[in-house]
Amino acid sequence: MKRHFFSLLFGWLAVVCTGSLAAGDTFTLDLPMVEGGVLPLWLTRVTAVPNTTSGTLEFELSPPSDETDLALTIAFDEPQGGFLRLVWKSGEKTELLSANLCEGIAMANQRTILIKRSVLAGPGVLILQSSERSLGVWRMQWEWVASRSVAVGMGAADAVLVDDRGRVHKVDETSGEPNRAPGDEWRGTVIRASLTGRPVRIEGGVEFLATLERLPVDARAEVFLAGVPLDRRVTLWVNGQEAREAALEVPSLDDPGYHRDADGKREYVGWRKGALFIDTTLLKIGENQFQIAVEKATSDGGVAAIAVKNFSLQLEYPRPIRVPAVLPESKPVETAPPRVEPPPTRLEALP
Repeated sequence: MKRHFFSLLFGWLAVVCTGSLAAGDTFTLDLPMVEGGVLPLWLTRVTAVPNTTSGTLEFELSPPSDETDLALTIAFDEPQGGFLRLVWKSGEKTELLSANLCEGIAMANQRTILIKRSVLAGPGVLILQSSERSLGVWRMQWEWVASRSVAVGMGAADAVLVDDRGRVHKVDETSGEPNRAPGDEWRGTVIRASLTGRPVRIEGGVEFLATLERLPVDARAEVFLAGVPLDRRVTLWVNGQEAREAALEVPSLDDPGYHRDADGKREYVGWRKGALFIDTTLLKIGENQFQIAVEKATSDGGVAAIAVKNFSLQLEYPRPIRVPAVLPESKPVETAPPRVEPPPTRLEALP
């Protein structure tokens, strides 16, 4: 996949608005941008700061006069072992908003961070800084959001943001902190068990393990995937047998993660939720192996970068049952090659 990045190797670049957009509008900024591009009233200047070791981009902001917060979505390429830092500076005060937006997957990613108005109390500079000379950021979406009362179920996770596309973001998804997999929990006769502790690349072969002390009456898998082409199938394999194809979310077409490659083909950068019902006859008492297979992801039959996070099982048991059904000592991630026969050739098997 070819993409042009906002390279900072050629000295200063300052872009000042020649027009204006309404203060309340959602604004999408593609990088690199051309000099003289139209910026909203509250974003007065964008400057690339020359640095011999790291890329730095500064945004001079004068937040709207209302009490709205800023939801900032950034599409970028993660550097291997590097960072993408976000800082707010106003007068003599500097506040670190995120020490690292990267999730350790070293591939194209998308993160949203909610910046409260208590932080953006007045004019200042929002600073993006990368560990690499090339910033790697190619799109930013700015959305000013208002606080409203929302009724939430007692057992529901705290939701902190509903964007203008209707997507609900949880508190830990917009904090700028590293991803935290949800813990195991019981709801009536259903247990949710997490199989991943952190985001992980899987195209090289990853096996997820869970130990069951009793077979459930029903089972469901849920996972978030990044890097899966829009026209490719994703299949779950359980104990060496194909379970079925996962139903993978297709985000709204105005999502900032969409772009076109050099050949004009539509691609998506970001996390997509997938889920499927598991035939419980594929499960067994004791250790169970789970694999995720993706169809050939490139025209030449190569393997695309694929990442997984928040991979979990939902298991339903009849009452009564002794807690837990998934033993605490089960291994969340095993990176050794799986001990199963390879899937059919029409899939990209994860050996």
